Amino acid sequence: MTPCLAWGAGTGDGVKTQAAPWAGAAPTPVSNNNANPKAIAISKDDPRSIEAQKLAGRTEKGGSEAGPVWYLAEGSTAWGFDTAISIENPNNTAVTIRMTYMTNSGPVVRPNISLAKASVFWVHPDKEIGHQDFSTKVECIEGLPIAVDRTIDWSNGGPYGDKHGTTYSIGVTSLSNEWYLPEGSTGGDFETFILVQNPNNVAVEVLVNYMNLTGPVGQVKLNLAPRSRQTVNVADTVPNTWSVSTWVVCKTQPIIAERSMYWGDKTEGHDSIGTSAPAKSWLLSEGCTAADFETWVLVMNPNDYTVTADYNYMTSEGLFEGGSVELSPFSRSTVYVNEQMPNEWGVSTLVTSKEPVIAERAMYGNGRNWGHDSIGMDSAHDVLLLPGGGTHNDWETWVLVQNPYKVAAKIDVYYLTEADSQYNYQFTDTLAPYSRKTYNMGYVIGVDNVAATMVVCRTSGVKVVAEQAVYLSDVYGARISAGDTIGGYLDVE
Repeated sequence: MTPCLAWGAGTGDGVKTQAAPWAGAAPTPVSNNNANPKAIAISKDDPRSIEAQKLAGRTEKGGSEAGPVWYLAEGSTAWGFDTAISIENPNNTAVTIRMTYMTNSGPVVRPNISLAKASVFWVHPDKEIGHQDFSTKVECIEGLPIAVDRTIDWSNGGPYGDKHGTTYSIGVTSLSNEWYLPEGSTGGDFETFILVQNPNNVAVEVLVNYMNLTGPVGQVKLNLAPRSRQTVNVADTVPNTWSVSTWVVCKTQPIIAERSMYWGDKTEGHDSIGTSAPAKSWLLSEGCTAADFETWVLVMNPNDYTVTADYNYMTSEGLFEGGSVELSPFSRSTVYVNEQMPNEWGVSTLVTSKEPVIAERAMYGNGRNWGHDSIGMDSAHDVLLLPGGGTHNDWETWVLVQNPYKVAAKIDVYYLTEADSQYNYQFTDTLAPYSRKTYNMGYVIGVDNVAATMVVCRTSGVKVVAEQAVYLSDVYGARISAGDTIGGYLDVE
């Protein structure tokens, strides 16, 4: 799954060492600032408005993680939590969506949804299941590609009564007997929970294995009823540990695992899916080390032998070498990117190893008043789908695009609005080799709107990576909550 890129291995001290329009149907153009290319509004009735159906038809020769079935292990409408599920339809035709909530008392199927072409739709499960913990299965009845993510939001007081916590993550499109979750901490005021979903019609036994900076540190055995989920508090087994990764194994049936973290007595949190397979390269689009931002890269070694992980970084100025970290068998490492790439507003990371590992990235800001996190992607792709963005309720959304190739990448960025909106939006840009760019969705869609994102790479033989970050600020303009996730993808070559 790793593209053939001219990636260099980092061997130095790791401190910033440089290595080598078509017309729309909008009545008026969309205004923008200098940080983003000029965008155009395109009628959803215009056959040029979206190309995903054509792209999806070509994926038989490539790969797809924007499939017709999605699973979300985490979810809660209890304990003061509000969960919203975003579904992106990139196709040029309407689709029918079936949703099943897996609760402690059994499955609940909600009425089907008709999702308009080239649109996004938000679902609030509390209307169907009330207040409880749950997992979710989302299906496109027509078998066409969609993308699904989930936001959990909660009010936690604060001096002005407007403080919120948020976790945000894409779902997964397939089950697996194994899941790897590099991030985790029970040190200080951090809390870490592992969410395990059994979507099968039979009961399963699951082993939850933990590893820290030096090696394995404990195991928990779970018994999950059919079509159910369980939540595991990591601190019950591994307390007071700043760095802890998790390896979830079910030998009899494929399952799903996810991880949520909280701190400050649950005033804020972040969440990410795991990955079902280690890889020799990992791409992490988001990252910032300027102002009060902290960026941390977490790498997990699931092997029974020592491995070395190399770090390289990509900014708007190109590729920079990072350092190398040696990982003991069944262990996890933590790298503070600010020490290697200080004062960078936009920095992506590339982790490579001669042996398969797993990489994830966590960010914090404003004195850790907010934080977000995401697993990396083990390869770049032709099309990236990111459902849950918008500027509603004073949120801001940023799209981070990384070009890990040694040639420039021409991209189209589409913002797909809700079904009752007449227009979607599109702009074209070019990313220099080994670079990263940042786009503010609000400059295009305005305020009080929601939109999903689709990034399409137009340069033959080149692929890109993208993430979507969201932020909420208080009445004084200080960011108080955040989330970030990778998306689904289509490969067409």
